[in-house]
Amino acid sequence: MDLLPDLLITSPDAILYVQRQRQDHKITKQIELKKKQAQVAATTPGADRHVNVPWTVDHSSVAFRQLNETRRQQQRLAFPLGENLPALMFVSLAGLSQDQGNTLTRIMTHRGRTLDQ
Repeated sequence: MDLLPDLLITSPDAILYVQRQRQDHKITKQIELKKKQAQVAATTPGADRHVNVPWTVDHSSVAFRQLNETRRQQQRLAFPLGENLPALMFVSLAGLSQDQGNTLTRIMTHRGRTLDQ
C-alpha cells in the first residue's frame, strides 16, 4: 500500500531529476565516443563507427518512471505498511467496545486474518 502520490511530470523535482539523467547520458555517450574513436584509430580502416544516441522523449519517460518507482520504494522502506492496515483502521475507527473488538478479532482469525494489537 502506497500513500505517497506520484510526482507530476511538471513538478520541479521531476524536472531536475530528468535534467540530471540527461546530463549523465550525455557525459556517458561522450566517454563512449572517445573510447570508440581510440579503438577505431588503433584498428584497421573501415571498422564499425560508434553511433551517438541522442537524448529522446523516451529517455525522459524512462527517467521519470524510475524517479517515481524509486520514491515509492523509499516510502515502502520508511513506512512498512502491511496487509493488515485496512483491517486495523476499520477496527480503530469503528468505535467498537472491548467485547465487540474481541469478537471481531476471533472471527477474523477464524477466517485467516490476523489483527495484531
